[in-house]
Amino acid sequence: MKKKNLAAGILLAGTAAALTGAGAVFHNIIVRKRPDPTDLIVSPDAVNGEGRKKLWTESNRWLNERGSEKVSIQSFDGLTLRGEFFEGEGEPDSTVFLVHGYRCNRRREYAVIARFYLEAGYNVLLADDRAHGESDGRYIGFGILDREDCYRWVRFLDERFHGKQKIFLHGISMGAAAVLMASNLCLPMSVRGIVEDCGFTSPEEEFRHVLKQSGKGFLSRPLIFLTNLFCRACAGYGFSDLSSADCIAESRLPVLVIHGEKDDFVPTVMGRKIYQAAAGEKEIWITVTTRKKSVFVSVKDFGVGISRENLSRIWDRFYKTDSSRGKDKKGIGLGLSIVREIIYAHGQNINVVSTEGVGTEFIFTLDMPQNADKK
Repeated sequence: MKKKNLAAGILLAGTAAALTGAGAVFHNIIVRKRPDPTDLIVSPDAVNGEGRKKLWTESNRWLNERGSEKVSIQSFDGLTLRGEFFEGEGEPDSTVFLVHGYRCNRRREYAVIARFYLEAGYNVLLADDRAHGESDGRYIGFGILDREDCYRWVRFLDERFHGKQKIFLHGISMGAAAVLMASNLCLPMSVRGIVEDCGFTSPEEEFRHVLKQSGKGFLSRPLIFLTNLFCRACAGYGFSDLSSADCIAESRLPVLVIHGEKDDFVPTVMGRKIYQAAAGEKEIWITVTTRKKSVFVSVKDFGVGISRENLSRIWDRFYKTDSSRGKDKKGIGLGLSIVREIIYAHGQNINVVSTEGVGTEFIFTLDMPQNADKK
């Protein structure tokens, strides 16, 4: 009897501890924090961090001087969502709706990019996500609730311009997941394309990755399961309710996928999965990273890949991986050989990684010009 009571006590204590831990995780990740941060965060190891802060400050000042119209909509669950609309020069025929990421706000995330679009001749709508910035809400939607908000903001724009404006959706991180998840809704014909920057596939997959990166992957299954219960009970959604990749696979909208090669928070594999799933016209950004005095360039595709036996010979002159490409076919097998010679002439190197059925990636470096820092 004592052993049974002891076992029951241990089980009860363990359950209580697990629920307490999951509740704390839910509160830290999903529940809104007050006050919302407004300053720009630049990591200590960021390239030209002071330059970024200066550009952000100047862009915010530029937007303030330009002026905007404060706008708002009602969400499907009764929240007031707030934003600001900037008119482009002249009479633009296109509007870009910018959707920010986790624990951010419209100006903190998009001041620089909003200025870029305005100077390029677009109208711009900046909006705060639910539970962020000036918008109402207690619980963060992680794209799943936000996709409904995106839909309503798009309807707001479409009605404002009587369907005569081309509308583009641009999201970063959680905002990218939101616009992708909105892509398979009944959007108006005025929506012409999506730009997704470092979006995750689903909250659950993102949480599993973060736990694994922090060395707590062994906790992912029970912790995510219990936290998901809190989220569904309090916030009204589950972490695996929707997938960005599944949603864009059901849409014909063109999509540009942007993802940092060295992104270890939202892994690059998620960007690849989204790109592969997209059913409409699609492109993926070539990642370029500057470090100290070098530029790292990554060029990749998601094609058939190169077999191991062919991989060692791709630099040979006149070699073709496709033996069916005879004299009547385009290409003579000199391209990669010439590329490598050019890279070598600059005192640099080029490498290739390829997996059959997945794709091929070429990575090379180039020295930055000596006066690059002065520009």
